[in-house]
Amino acid sequence: MATLNEFWFSFNNIERMSNMSELIKYTLIENGLDFLLSSIEDFPLDKNKPDIAKKKLKYSLLHLSASLELFFKKRLEKENWVYIFDDMNKADKTKFGNRDFKSVDLETAIQRLDKISGVQISTSDKTMLNHFRRKRNKLEHYDFEDTITALENDIIKVVRIVVTFISNNLLDTIVTKGEGIIFEEIKDRLRELGQYTDELTDLARKQLDNDDVSEEEIVTCPHCFEEFLSLAPNKKGNHYCYYCNWSPKNENGFKEVAEAYIDKNIGSIYEMKKDGDNIPLYQCFECGSETLVINEEIAHCFQCGEDFENIDWCLNCGRPMHSAGEDGILICGECFEYKMSKD
Repeated sequence: MATLNEFWFSFNNIERMSNMSELIKYTLIENGLDFLLSSIEDFPLDKNKPDIAKKKLKYSLLHLSASLELFFKKRLEKENWVYIFDDMNKADKTKFGNRDFKSVDLETAIQRLDKISGVQISTSDKTMLNHFRRKRNKLEHYDFEDTITALENDIIKVVRIVVTFISNNLLDTIVTKGEGIIFEEIKDRLRELGQYTDELTDLARKQLDNDDVSEEEIVTCPHCFEEFLSLAPNKKGNHYCYYCNWSPKNENGFKEVAEAYIDKNIGSIYEMKKDGDNIPLYQCFECGSETLVINEEIAHCFQCGEDFENIDWCLNCGRPMHSAGEDGILICGECFEYKMSKD
């Protein structure tokens, strides 16, 4: 049993603790910088310990996403507090003061920064941010698969975008000594990681040279956004990224390779979609997957590897045909069967 003196000692300790303040406070800038630093704090990760890397990358991705949204919202708020409401028609000063409202999402924030606030975000940065947003959404809501290096590379690139955004738009909001120290630490880490990514780039180039892969056989990898994805068969296997080690394992992956080829050799898929143009990606005549790219009169499937010549187009539905039908009639089999069923 405790002695009387021990009891009073414990009681006095509890009484002193009860008089201490339990309040903690994060400014928005401090919070955002903490998330930003946390996202790259442990980089580069040890690839020999994939289970640890897997967990760290998950939280790096989520912390960076939180930081990104905080800083974009802060810039919108500088312009007008109404702009950070998801629905600006429901903007309410009291709710804003209490921070009790649904705020704008990342995609809409980028649009408002551009169209309302006049903050210019380059096309390449928008592409990278949308790429990052899609990965974040997959991680939060669906099954997720990627390589350690690809995710590291994405996160480093987006942190650079955020640091540049802060430097150009929000330096005046970094007012405390602590916030300044964190921001400088982030920039120091980025400089160190720049050396790491330079080493990865040099290694990838040497491996390309060793495998005798030509520039014409290289496209931008859809996972790390580096131009090191080989389209040609080599000792690493077909469609292999020499930077992040990614290679397709299913139809969706092969479709990503086909889209990367289109972007480099035919035109921007983003611009095609924006302009309402057809993307030259079709169902393969051989394997049936949507991985067939048609460039002029030559067609290549990026899943089964088959090449097709003498491409015609169905006059009824506009889909490609490997060859004309009987008597040279330019109508595909499906349209022909449908027409026969109606007669």
